[in-house]
Amino acid sequence: MGARVAARAGVGRLEQTFPLTTARAHQRRRAREAADFDWPMWQAARATSAAPTYFEPAKLSSESSDDYFALVDGGVCANNPAMCAYAEARSIWPEEADLLVVSLGTGQLTRSIPCDQARNWGPAKWAQPILGVVFDGVSDTVDYQLEDLCRDTKTRVSGYFRYQVTLSSGNDDMDDTSRTNIRALELLAEDLIEQRKRDLDDMCNHL
Repeated sequence: MGARVAARAGVGRLEQTFPLTTARAHQRRRAREAADFDWPMWQAARATSAAPTYFEPAKLSSESSDDYFALVDGGVCANNPAMCAYAEARSIWPEEADLLVVSLGTGQLTRSIPCDQARNWGPAKWAQPILGVVFDGVSDTVDYQLEDLCRDTKTRVSGYFRYQVTLSSGNDDMDDTSRTNIRALELLAEDLIEQRKRDLDDMCNHL
């Protein structure tokens, strides 16, 4: 779980990635000055889901000082956090050879951008669609990297399972919580489970 620092007390504006791992692991790797990173799970979840323009930044304070962090959605820097999870697992179990990674996607966008339409776009026109391009691109890149990293070169058996659907139905707007859209997304998930029954069984066998 991660978030992006929008601002930090005492140092003015400071934008950086802030991994929300256990306090012990975080302090061991980062060795930050007197600050308490052992926040309750609900605060960590609130911080990593504080999507800009949808929710205000989450202000997480330290119990040991006046320091605080204003955090926004980790998706702005790690839209697919599976690689972060892999790196964290490697830092905790560096000698462990058998790692199983299960990645659950939230849907592949299907809105195309015709070349003739985008040819003369400036910053204003690109502002919204470029986010989808970047987020999907980063997510696919992580998928490619983990597929290679988690593959046993001897047995060619992958220790990586990626479950993702194409949003061919429903609305991919984050704030569309209508019953119709929720049901459409549920049906996509049910179709995925039906189509990948054997793959799900293989994953369970790995566990």
